[in-house]
Amino acid sequence: DSLGFECGYQRSNSVSRTTDVSGASSYFSSTLPTGTYTSSTKVWMQNIYGAVVGLLPISEVHRIKLIGSVGVGRTRVRIAANLAGTVGTAVNAAWPLTFQRIKWVPKAHLGLQWMVNQHLGLRALAGWEQTAQFKRIRANNANKTTNTQYFASFKNGTSCGLGLFYSF
Repeated sequence: DSLGFECGYQRSNSVSRTTDVSGASSYFSSTLPTGTYTSSTKVWMQNIYGAVVGLLPISEVHRIKLIGSVGVGRTRVRIAANLAGTVGTAVNAAWPLTFQRIKWVPKAHLGLQWMVNQHLGLRALAGWEQTAQFKRIRANNANKTTNTQYFASFKNGTSCGLGLFYSF
């Protein structure tokens, strides 16, 4: 009743961003020629995971428990990046760039669980994933004829969630 196992699938919404970049600056770990550029980037993740879940009763009367989990997920990150120059500036033929990498990532969650009845409950969780290990992901389609290499990196990820669950 106080220890369990969960497995699941997570998929993030794709996050898109458009930014003005001025050369000569560093962009995806490579220096751009002098000029003005517009960068558009789209990032998304997928994750199949397993975790050990522990429950600690806080209030039996109100059916509230502290919940924590520690696990690992097989995470795939993808980035699609494009760079457009203003009139008169050329962009390396490598663009658009795509990045993809798959790794096993440790993760942990902590939160509260409230049981509405014997089987139906509500959970509020805060989570952490060690996505910073996705360092220096090399672009899949970088121009092989030049020595220019493009790399992308991530920071550790945090999340929060509210969910309904059913216990068998």
